[in-house]
Amino acid sequence: MMSVPITVRTPSKRKGRDELGQPYAVLNDPIHLNEPIINNNNPNVNFQMIGGGSIEAGTVLWISQTPDWPKDTQVTADGCTYRAEDHGQDKGAQLTYYKLVQEVILD
Repeated sequence: MMSVPITVRTPSKRKGRDELGQPYAVLNDPIHLNEPIINNNNPNVNFQMIGGGSIEAGTVLWISQTPDWPKDTQVTADGCTYRAEDHGQDKGAQLTYYKLVQEVILD
């Protein structure tokens, strides 16, 4: 598979909440890897746009050799930042497939 350079940052174990009641969004130091990220489009799942036409729904997957990245791990590749939302393992291939959701970073 085509591996791409990615940067992985795991969520900190810091406990507690900020003044709005949200958990602290502190990330650990970046880890640089080369692993595949694929976009799995399904042409049978699409949404009709109000102005006409349709948009296909896709799922972005990160295929990793590490089975225990925690939920909310941040993955950056090709200028896009994602958050690991869920995962499943292929024990035969010794790979873990992480479902990624694109993050919106506000400066």
